[in-house]
Amino acid sequence: MQRLMRPITIQLKPSPLLLGLLGVVSIACCTILAQLQIAFAIKFALIALVIVSAIYFILRDVLLNLPQSWQSLAVNGKGELVLTNRQGQQHMPALASSSFIHSLVIVLNIKKSFFSVGLPPIILITDQGNTESLRRLRVWLRWWQHHVTDSVETLEKAA
Repeated sequence: MQRLMRPITIQLKPSPLLLGLLGVVSIACCTILAQLQIAFAIKFALIALVIVSAIYFILRDVLLNLPQSWQSLAVNGKGELVLTNRQGQQHMPALASSSFIHSLVIVLNIKKSFFSVGLPPIILITDQGNTESLRRLRVWLRWWQHHVTDSVETLEKAA
């Protein structure tokens, strides 16, 4: 017997809160690196690396401007997760057990298959609106059948 549920659709939007968090962490890292007693060239390279990575993650996860940036997340009536990126490609990934679910933030990590390139995580913060859809997504993530199949796969690999 197959269970059906009400579909969940969330359109991702830029997050000012996530932008602030990434900015504060990047500035703190650069400040700490600037205080280290190491060669200037190494210090400069590390600070440049922090700045470049911060810009990349801000473009991908905060502003949703890169081609691999997620634009929408949907769970259909059969309980299947469907992700759409900026290029319009749709993915039906399996969630990794390292995904994080909290009332303020949801971080969905995607399992990597053997032959595919890893997909970026999905970061959902409550400041993006859709509070009812986010609540329903949290319920689906915690209680839907996918946890049982994930546990079975883990047990089969361990055996």
